[in-house]
Amino acid sequence: MLKVSKMVWCITLSFCLLLSLRGCDSDNPSMSAEAQKTVSTEKITFIDSNGDAVFRIVRPDAVSLSAGPTAASIFKTYKEKYNATPKQATDIESGDGVREIIVGNCDREATKKAQQLLKTDGSGKGSDFLICSIGDDIVIIGGCDRSLVTAGEYFNRHILPKKHPNGIYYHHKGDEDTMTMCNISSLSQFTVVRPIYNVSYITQLETDKLCDLLYTKTGHEVKTVHDNVAVNNPDPAARGGLLETTDATEYEIIIGNCDREGVNSITEVDKFEIRIEGKKIFLNGGSPYATAMAVSEFIKLVKKNDVIEPSMSVRNGSYLNVIHDYDKKTYYRPTWRDEFNGTEINENKWYIAWGAKGGTSVEGKPCYRGNIELKNNYVKDGKLYIEAVKTEKAYYGGMLKTDRTMEFLYGYLEISDIHPKGNGFWTALWTVSKSTRYNKDMWYSETDIDESFGEGHMIKGNLWAWPTAYGRNKLGLSNGRSDTVRDHGEYNSTDSRQLWMDFHTYGFEWVDNKTIRFTIDGYVWRETVMEEEELQTAYSQYMYLQLSMATAFESRGPVTKDEWQWENSNKFIVDWIYLYQLEGHGLMKH
Repeated sequence: MLKVSKMVWCITLSFCLLLSLRGCDSDNPSMSAEAQKTVSTEKITFIDSNGDAVFRIVRPDAVSLSAGPTAASIFKTYKEKYNATPKQATDIESGDGVREIIVGNCDREATKKAQQLLKTDGSGKGSDFLICSIGDDIVIIGGCDRSLVTAGEYFNRHILPKKHPNGIYYHHKGDEDTMTMCNISSLSQFTVVRPIYNVSYITQLETDKLCDLLYTKTGHEVKTVHDNVAVNNPDPAARGGLLETTDATEYEIIIGNCDREGVNSITEVDKFEIRIEGKKIFLNGGSPYATAMAVSEFIKLVKKNDVIEPSMSVRNGSYLNVIHDYDKKTYYRPTWRDEFNGTEINENKWYIAWGAKGGTSVEGKPCYRGNIELKNNYVKDGKLYIEAVKTEKAYYGGMLKTDRTMEFLYGYLEISDIHPKGNGFWTALWTVSKSTRYNKDMWYSETDIDESFGEGHMIKGNLWAWPTAYGRNKLGLSNGRSDTVRDHGEYNSTDSRQLWMDFHTYGFEWVDNKTIRFTIDGYVWRETVMEEEELQTAYSQYMYLQLSMATAFESRGPVTKDEWQWENSNKFIVDWIYLYQLEGHGLMKH
């Protein structure tokens, strides 16, 4: 099932509302014979003689990406325009005897009639939409989610504000350019396929642009699906769900390392391919940014050509050869990264806090960041491992820091990792500002990007503003946490696989000193606009990275006694970390 974050949907919603409307200029253009039989021409007003709302607003009871927000916008406009509050309902409630504005694919006879009109009288494109009066009701439907949003906006601007002496009929018919891909022009037959997990936000941004472009150019909505779906494991002793491959459709645009036949694995990080082959289009790269570039370059092809054919394939594309064509102010570029290749942790990038004491366990044992003799922080097979170890005398985890090598100001930071499962395994990629050492700012920041406490199903995204020693003295603050300013968020896995079973990408988009976004697997799960002056001050300063696993800290309670967890899920495994930035962002390397 497609999971769309609120942020991604808001962006799409705003985009759709800005689309220019093309079609008939009148509410009552010449109607087809079928429409003349169906559409009511009775006079319509929206308030009665007492000033009360005549209609109630109805949306589908089933979850819909467009009908709910569209119905809400109509309710808001109705209330503001007429100072009257219409009732609201879902289509599971009876419509008998109540006049309704029916939004989307509701279980109503009037909706079925409107859907037939949309099909017989329309262009067959997803951009078609219809607003009409049928019986005592008004029906608003679209050929796809995007066009329903646009229909709602048209209704609010042009139909709701006035009386209609001869009923309502507005049929917008898509007249976008015709385009052919893989020998078909009905692009609604295509689906975009992406991996269920571990997708970069950088790639998803370009994927969203591609879907938007195909819609605006052709009028057809190309939907996005995942290559797998998580299902419950029938084995009661199993520790998590299963992944099952989703059914392939006939025509697909396959992005990244999907579980699909024909996908090529690319090993060189700067290489990408655009492969147009039969009824499939493959867009892939050897790194998140190279995969994003494959999508970006395919977008160029779509903009310039009305026919997309196999001869346009790019078999051995180079990110380095084409990146100079992209605007540095708007297109994210990697400025710092670690793919953990080689045999050892790169100490030109990280300071390893071997032996640093982090606290005490509930049993009274000391807890250390890492142990150089046990070598429980190491690189193997292109991945970083921070392993929880217990001995008779102590517990060990690990910490890597860039405070001596790199700091950054603004940009997008993303990690691909697997968190351990087991109480007492406390892991995170987090950032800290250096104000306490280098200047006299009152506040400094701490950002927890994917903080996990071993539950296996949950991570936190936290923003902190801590008073500095200078700030405490200057402002008369205490030395405790009561003076901190914080903004906390929590993400829980939405399927039976949970977060400890697979690699996932977790990201932190630091837009400026007010706007922060947290992402998972390419989707924004939380956006924060910081109003507090303390947070704005703290998030105006350079930050460094900390990658850590604390084990058995007293503040987190008893450590797991499950030996299976100690042997099988006691490792914080990191595949890569990338920092992307735009022109004007800051990067200091020491």
